[in-house]
Amino acid sequence: MTSAEIRQRFISFFVKNDHLEIPSANLVARDDPSLLLVNSGMAAIKPYFTGEEKPPHKRLVDIQKCVRTEDLEEVGDPHHHTFFEMLGSWSIGDYGKKLAVELAWELLTSDEGFNLEAPKLYVTIFAGNDYIPADEETAGYWRNVGVPDEHILRLPAEDNLWVSGPTGPCGPCTEVIYDRGEKYSCGIDCNPTCNCGRFYEIWNAGVFMQYDRKSETEFDKLPFLSVDTGAGLERLAAVLQGKDSNYETDLFAPLVTEITSGLNVDSLTPRQKQSVRIVTDHLRAAFFLIADGVTPSNKQEGYVLRRLIRRAVTHQVLLKIEHKDLYFRLFKQIIDIYSDFYPEVANPGIVDILKIEHQNFLKALQRGLNVLNRELSEVTQENAGKTNIFPGEIAFEIESTYGVPLETQEELAENYGLEVDEKAYQKAYEEHQELSRKGAASKFGKVQEYAPEEIAPLHTATHLLHAALREILGVQVKQAGQSLTPERLRFDFTFERKLTREEIEKVESLVNGKIKAGLAVIKKETTFHQAVKEGALALFREKYKEVDKVTMYQIDSFSKELCGGPHVEDTSELGCFKIVKEESVGKGIRRIKAVLEENN
Repeated sequence: MTSAEIRQRFISFFVKNDHLEIPSANLVARDDPSLLLVNSGMAAIKPYFTGEEKPPHKRLVDIQKCVRTEDLEEVGDPHHHTFFEMLGSWSIGDYGKKLAVELAWELLTSDEGFNLEAPKLYVTIFAGNDYIPADEETAGYWRNVGVPDEHILRLPAEDNLWVSGPTGPCGPCTEVIYDRGEKYSCGIDCNPTCNCGRFYEIWNAGVFMQYDRKSETEFDKLPFLSVDTGAGLERLAAVLQGKDSNYETDLFAPLVTEITSGLNVDSLTPRQKQSVRIVTDHLRAAFFLIADGVTPSNKQEGYVLRRLIRRAVTHQVLLKIEHKDLYFRLFKQIIDIYSDFYPEVANPGIVDILKIEHQNFLKALQRGLNVLNRELSEVTQENAGKTNIFPGEIAFEIESTYGVPLETQEELAENYGLEVDEKAYQKAYEEHQELSRKGAASKFGKVQEYAPEEIAPLHTATHLLHAALREILGVQVKQAGQSLTPERLRFDFTFERKLTREEIEKVESLVNGKIKAGLAVIKKETTFHQAVKEGALALFREKYKEVDKVTMYQIDSFSKELCGGPHVEDTSELGCFKIVKEESVGKGIRRIKAVLEENN
C-alpha cells in the first residue's frame, strides 16, 4: 500500500464516518507562543479543545505536517524523524471511548482500511494510579471488538496518561502495537513492551481528555470528553509496506537513492548508514520548512531550519558526498512523492535557498573541522595519561561558531581516545539559550493607525504586491510584517537575497496590470478552515480567533487572503503602483516601500 493510498484511506474512512476534513496548518505555530513549530496533530487545533475557538464540526480529520527536534539525537535509527506527517482524527465533545475503539479496529483490520491481521495487534490502556482509576472501560470495548485479554496491556502513567502540562486537560490514552514477527525479536523474553524493534506502536487510537489537572495530585472531571487520535504516516507505511525501517518506504527510498548515488552502499559502516539517514531526514524537513515560508536565520524557526541544513551538510561532508546538483535531484523526487498532497513543495526557489545556505556554511564548516582536530590533538597531548575528557565548553564554542554538531565532534573525539564532557556542553548551551531568549524581538510591524478610507487603497495594494512577489519569486515568499500610512506602504517578506532591477520591474508591471484590469475586490465572511480550504493565505492565524467569523478578500484568481483591514471595491481605484525602495531588514527578510501615484 503506497503512502498516497494510506493517506487517502485514512481520510476517506473518517469522512465516511461524519468527520470533516480540515487542511494541514502551516508548520510555523503562529498562534501559540509556547511553540515555534507545529509538533503534533493537536498542536494546530488546540484552541478548539481549550474553548478559545469554535470548531467547524465536532468531528474532524486531517493529515498535519509536523516538525520535532526534541529527539534530534535519535534521528538515524529506523523510525525517528524531524519532519513527519501525523494522521489525526478528533471528537470534540461528541463521541467517546466506545466509538473511538470501534472506529480504530475497523480501520486497522477491515478490507477498506489497512487490512492488518488481528492476531498481530496489541493494545495498551492506562493501568491507573492513586489519583485516576484504571481505564477498564476502554479495555472492555477492546474485548468487545475481539481483542483477547492477553493482548490488552496495562501500562503506567508515563506511558498511557496524556497531560498537556502541569495543569490543564489530560486523560488516559490507548495505543495500538503491531508485532512485526520473530525476525525482529531481541530474545526469548521479548514482549510488546520491548524497544527492540519487533513491536511497533502504530497508532495512538485515543487520547481521552476527560480530566482537568489542577495539580500533581488533584484531578477534576471535565464537563465533556474529547478524543484525539494520531498515527505517524512514516511508521505506518513501514508496517504496511513490510519494510525494516521507515527509510525503506516509498516516502524515503527515492531520496536515499539520490543521496547515496556515487557511494558504495554495501561498504558503508553503521555510522555512515546513520549519516545517510540524517542527511535524508534533515533535507526532507528543510524542503517542507522552506515551502512554508521559513528561511535560515539565527532566530526562532529560522534557527531550527539553519541547524537542520547545517547538520545535513556536515554529514554530507563526512560521507564525502559531492554537492553538485544534489538539491535539484532531491527536489524532483520530493515533487514526485509529495506535491499531489502538498503542492507548496513544488517550488524551485527552495533549491536556491538550500544552495545558498550550503555554500555559506561549507567554508565555516571546513574551518571548524580544522579547529576541532587541532583542539583534540592539543587536549590529547596536554592530558596524556591523565584524562580522556574533551572540554564541553570548547565543543559548544566550536558548534556555535562553526556549526560542527556535537555528535560529529563526539565521533572525531573517539579517534583521539577522548570523550566530550556533555554536562559542560549542556551548561554552555543553556547559558546561550538564556541569552538568546532575552534578546528575542517581535517579528511583525504595526498596522493601521489611520482612518480606514485613508489607507484602504494601499491596504489593497499590499495584497496585490504579496501575490505578485509570490508569482515572480516563488511561493516561499511570505509576509513578515507591514506598516501603512496614507502616503506609502511598507511590506516585509521572507526572501534570501536582493531583488534584481528586472524582478522589481516585473512585480510593478504585474501589480499595475491587475490595477488596470479593474478587478472587483470581493469581501466574503466565512470560517477559518473553509477559507484555507479554498486556498486563502492566512499567515497570522492569531488574528482570527473567532473561527465562524473571518473575512476573506479575493481579487479575481490572483489574490485571496484573510484580512481584517479596509479595502477598495475595485482595483481601478488604486492609481499607479510604484516601488521606491527594496532593502534588507535582517537575515532572510526583505522590505519594499511603495506608493500609489496618480495615473497620467
